[in-house]
Amino acid sequence: MHNKYLFLSEKAVEQIRSAKDKDELGNAISRALGDLGFQSFHFSCFKKDKDELVYDPTCCAWAGDFFEAYRREDWNAANPLLRRSILECNTFAWSAADNPTDTDYQRYMGFLRDGGIQSGVIVHVATGNTMSGISAEMATAQSFSLDIVKAVSIVTQAAMMRAELLGIGKASAIEESIAGRLLTATQLEILKWAAEGKSNSDIATIMGMSKRGIDYHMGEILRKLGVATRIQAISTYFGQR
Repeated sequence: MHNKYLFLSEKAVEQIRSAKDKDELGNAISRALGDLGFQSFHFSCFKKDKDELVYDPTCCAWAGDFFEAYRREDWNAANPLLRRSILECNTFAWSAADNPTDTDYQRYMGFLRDGGIQSGVIVHVATGNTMSGISAEMATAQSFSLDIVKAVSIVTQAAMMRAELLGIGKASAIEESIAGRLLTATQLEILKWAAEGKSNSDIATIMGMSKRGIDYHMGEILRKLGVATRIQAISTYFGQR
């Protein structure tokens, strides 16, 4: 990842993990995505179906009239971006300039343009029987570098972790995630404390273990999650699927 976006991603994780409640979490997500150039976003975590995912957001910066128009015109039943994110369960960038011959796609793009939205990045995460994700939008039609897409994914995963720790999401989602099955109970606790900004020495004191033991478990966490750093481990914790 380019140094600029790596720095922004690390800054975003720091801001998000410092959030004390739902409002602070929403503000932290807004700042993080704003630093990446996005003007609006919609974040939902641990929702049971697509209607709950869209209509009951955890944090949202969509304009109220746009949200009402979306609901009134029942776009959830025909939103091609939502359909793609659920079917493919992945992260992707989109633009109003895409798929010029797809009538359904361009009809939805017309609705978005009327609402001042022309491009964006969508991150969709499936954890057990729940769905989570972020839709980040821009007012201009443009393409996005892989670094920006990765940065939005990191923001999403950090936000999901913080929402769970704040009790906003479903606690059971941890146990349903692949990461939850890969890591031992001790390693899950260590990762939670790491997400709170605690050093290995701090965690050793909190958990009554030796620092050497914490160092070992942190190494195992990185190995099991297939990442190189603790920030990546925190960021990808809920992204495993």
